[in-house]
Amino acid sequence: MLNIHLFLSPIKNESRLEKEVNSLLFRKIVDKILVFGYWKEGLEEIERRSEKFEIHRTKLPSDTTKRTGVLKKIYAYISLFVFLNRFIKFCKINKPDIISVHNPVLLPVAYFVVKKTKAKLMYVPHELEVERTGLKGLLKKITIWIENKYIYKCDGLTVVCEPIKEWYENHYKIEGIGVVPNIPVNPFYNQSFQKQNLFREEFQIPQDEIIFIYQGVLSEARGIDDLITVFRSVDKNKHLVLMGYGEMEEELIKISKEESNIHFKPAVLPKDIIKYSSSADVGLFFNTKEMTLSYQYSMPNKFFEYAVGRLLIIVSDNFIEQSRLINEEKLGLTVKPVLNDLIKTINSLTKNKIEEKVQASEEYRKLVSWKNNEGIIEDVYKGKLKLKRKG
Repeated sequence: MLNIHLFLSPIKNESRLEKEVNSLLFRKIVDKILVFGYWKEGLEEIERRSEKFEIHRTKLPSDTTKRTGVLKKIYAYISLFVFLNRFIKFCKINKPDIISVHNPVLLPVAYFVVKKTKAKLMYVPHELEVERTGLKGLLKKITIWIENKYIYKCDGLTVVCEPIKEWYENHYKIEGIGVVPNIPVNPFYNQSFQKQNLFREEFQIPQDEIIFIYQGVLSEARGIDDLITVFRSVDKNKHLVLMGYGEMEEELIKISKEESNIHFKPAVLPKDIIKYSSSADVGLFFNTKEMTLSYQYSMPNKFFEYAVGRLLIIVSDNFIEQSRLINEEKLGLTVKPVLNDLIKTINSLTKNKIEEKVQASEEYRKLVSWKNNEGIIEDVYKGKLKLKRKG
């Protein structure tokens, strides 16, 4: 049983994909998995992770990051055409039994292959794709048209949270959707967890001062400018660590040299994230900007990494699904997406208050783990949970 994953990505640090692959192989749902993506400098064209898991990256005719304007779009469409054509040839050689598609724009070519090979078609988007941040104009119209046309041709569908499931059910009048949250592999499942002190050691932060962390993409769209403004205003014994990568890296390095309570940490390896996260006291999700529906519903890996690492979590209540889980499981606090509201909340926190709130959700934190998703994944891939029209 061969499963090919089609992903418009260089497959560099795709933690959700890797967890899915490991679960499919561990549960013996499939015998071998090949992932098809595109090549970028520094990566192998064929990367053999194990006897049963390989990543195949195809070289495209142009790096679109080096182009601008109309030329960038032209090269992007040429590259996409080449990518899809090579995928068809790849499947002709390897003859998959299941094709898993991670991006909606790739559904037509996957369906074309399915018709030729009689393989099953699984759609495994990582967010509410047609409402994702940055999708607009003609590309958004094309993406909406493709998903509308091809979702009914899929054998299975998984989404990352209940609100997105409900959106798909209501929008397309379908049922049989599997919910597979972005939960990390918890190495401390059902065990006590020892927090680390890596940030205190690296940035020389005293034990009695409080560390807040944001980890992920460092850009204004993710609210990083809001956090900078906030931590320039709060008490200086409240520290912010910005850990990740993105367009604001150079600016943040400069700011970290000017502000004694703002620190920059480059992205770390996925296997080390929980260890670093647990070196903070509070995890942050805060954004004052207008947000897409997909972003409002987002439940990223880092949310659960904060939980596993025994952090109090603070979110602005425009993150709808995160706020719901915060309140249901007593994982932290919600604030209005207003700078002064976050400033007041941060200044009111003490080490004792944080520990008291973390203790209240200890059982949830110990039991949250990717392994809880494996039964749903198996049901979708084996057809026990089959996508179909309602009624």
